[in-house]
Amino acid sequence: MQYYNVCTCKEYKDKNGEQKTSWYKAGVMKINPETNGRFLQLFHQPETTFFLFEQDEDRENLRTIE
Repeated sequence: MQYYNVCTCKEYKDKNGEQKTSWYKAGVMKINPETNGRFLQLFHQPETTFFLFEQDEDRENLRTIE
């Protein structure tokens, strides 16, 4: 299994006016090389696993969460 950090960043100016960037880990993406399965878990939705698929015609008609 391969693991990738899912990150986001926030840019801000410190008290001296210098531009700074803080990085935050928002989740993890897992890839199973045996099945090529890809999974995304975001820390703000801990009970939900997202499955990642290449965009193709067979999946164009999937319902969208609103």
